[in-house]
Amino acid sequence: MRPVCKPLQGSAWIRVDVNRSGVITEKYNPYQNAKDPLIATLGCFCSYCGCRVRESDIHVEHVKPKDLYPQRESKWMNFLLACSNCNGVKSNQNVDLRKVFLPHIHNTFKCYRSAALGRIEAHPSLSATDRQRADATIKDLLGLDRWPGVQTWTPKDDRWQTRENIWSLAERYVNIYFQGGFDLDLLIKTALALGCWDIWMSLSQNNIDLQTALIHAFKGTFEDSLVAGVNRQP
Repeated sequence: MRPVCKPLQGSAWIRVDVNRSGVITEKYNPYQNAKDPLIATLGCFCSYCGCRVRESDIHVEHVKPKDLYPQRESKWMNFLLACSNCNGVKSNQNVDLRKVFLPHIHNTFKCYRSAALGRIEAHPSLSATDRQRADATIKDLLGLDRWPGVQTWTPKDDRWQTRENIWSLAERYVNIYFQGGFDLDLLIKTALALGCWDIWMSLSQNNIDLQTALIHAFKGTFEDSLVAGVNRQP
C-alpha cells in the first residue's frame, strides 16, 4: 500500500492531461468535485489496492463514512481515491484510526508488503500488536485478502487477478532492467501505466536508485517512506 501525502488546503493543483487546475479548498459540494484535485495530486490509483483505475470508474472515497459522519461528507481531509471493490468492501464501516494503518496517515510501506503474486500481507518487521492492526486493515476493513478459495471472495472482485497479472509483468520487466535490457525511464513509465506501486517496490531488490525513482514518479508518494517508521517518524 503506497503511503501518500495529501496537499493542504490552499495548495495549487493542475491536470495537464485535461487542462484543468485550481486550488484545494476545505470543502467540496458535491464531494465528487474533489476527484480532479485528488487525481492531480495522487494519480489515478486506488489508495488501498494500488491498482490503476479508469477515471470514470474511480471513486472519491470517504475515510470516515459519510453516512455515519455527515459533517465530513464534503471535507477534503476525509477524502482518498478508491476502486469500486475497495470502496464497496470498506462501505460504511466505522473506521477507528487507532486500529488500522491508512496510507495518508502512516508509512504503509513499512506496514504492509507485497508477497508472491502480489498478495498483500502485514510487514514481517511489525510487532505482534501492529501486525494485528495491519491484518485488521487488510482483512476486515478492505478485504484485500480475498482470493479464489477464500470464503469471503466473490467472482466480481477481480483485485486479486489484477495484482497477480501486474506482479507477473513487473517481475519480468524488473529482471530485464537489471540485465540491462530496459532503461530506468522506460521501466518507470511501465510502472505508472500498470499501477500497484507496492509491487514494483517489492520486486526492486532493494535497489535504491529504482526505489527512489518509483517514489518520485508516483505523484503524492510519501518521500521518506524508505527511512521513516510506521508513524512517519525517523
